[in-house]
Amino acid sequence: MGIRKVAVAFMLFMTSFGAFAEMSPSMAVADMKGVNMPGWGELMSQPYFFEKELPFLRSAGLNHIRIPVSEHCVFDQQPSNDCSIERLKSFLAALDKNGFSATVDFHPTHDFFQEDSATWHAQFRQAWAVLGERLRNTDTHKVAFELLNEPQTTMSDWKGVIAGVVADLRSRDRQRTIILGVPKFYTPHDLMSQTAIDDPNVVYAVHFYTPMIFTHQGATWIPGSYYPAVGNVQFPVEFNTPEQKALCSNASDQAVAACKAYEDAAKEGMDEEKITKKFGDLQFWAKNQHTRVVINEFGALRYRAPIESRAAYLAAVRKAAEAKHMGWVVWDYSQGFGITEKSACGRRPVTPLFSALGLDTHGTKTYPMSCNLQ
Repeated sequence: MGIRKVAVAFMLFMTSFGAFAEMSPSMAVADMKGVNMPGWGELMSQPYFFEKELPFLRSAGLNHIRIPVSEHCVFDQQPSNDCSIERLKSFLAALDKNGFSATVDFHPTHDFFQEDSATWHAQFRQAWAVLGERLRNTDTHKVAFELLNEPQTTMSDWKGVIAGVVADLRSRDRQRTIILGVPKFYTPHDLMSQTAIDDPNVVYAVHFYTPMIFTHQGATWIPGSYYPAVGNVQFPVEFNTPEQKALCSNASDQAVAACKAYEDAAKEGMDEEKITKKFGDLQFWAKNQHTRVVINEFGALRYRAPIESRAAYLAAVRKAAEAKHMGWVVWDYSQGFGITEKSACGRRPVTPLFSALGLDTHGTKTYPMSCNLQ
């Protein structure tokens, strides 16, 4: 699309929202207490997930599920696809039955953005043409649409491509809560540099993983990163720990980069007070922009982080969000950042993490699945 066409589309897009000035917010995002469920298609196939786990999670205090939906889920509708749109509709119905609201999060794979921009733009528009139509009868008070997780593009390109998609969704779905984030990683800093869309049913999301040396220690999926060299980093990050001294005595390129990140994080001194200050800045931006913000990803990788520090981090982010009247959705349920873990009886809550999130495990050590609890 040429620059002139993008500009015209964006002007029409912005002008169209005058018609929606009197709309009431559809979803109470400030009240979200949720969890991300990557791998939800596989979870649906596991014993007792619907009968036991979802009711348990709701009784523990969670009320929202963010559902990552890849391009594979949208475009592959073979019966063997465990995350097809029909399966998604069944999952949404089960969540509704159990008292959850949900976000349908278009969360494509890394390969999605490796195509040229014209190709992924077209696939993005097509994905929401399909999802918007197939899910149009879901309850607008209970199901939000998140247009694109962490768009790997420029801000100007993103503004151009979302104009048509939001306008198309609004042409048939006036009340739906639409969630937007900003390129490339939904950071608070990048969001606060932007002007919000004038639509009371557009909500903005941020992802919070600061300090990364703590939250991503041991991560292996980020090419060229120092994370594989790091372990046993505690939260809050401090100077002169045995782990830091050992790391900084290593001359490898990975260790040198990690040592600098360690020192920077310790100097920043991120803790609950500073997180609350950051979220206060977000709240101020949202108030001035007449919009709302939700923290819909935060967490710490389980592999090398001390459990006490993972709990302290989740508690700090959760409390900061609640102090500033923002909803939160932790990453994630059962995978690398999971708040549950495998047991002989399937899955069980990681009690310190549930407690950090203000959730009630009712004194159980596992979900009442294949074991008879006494």
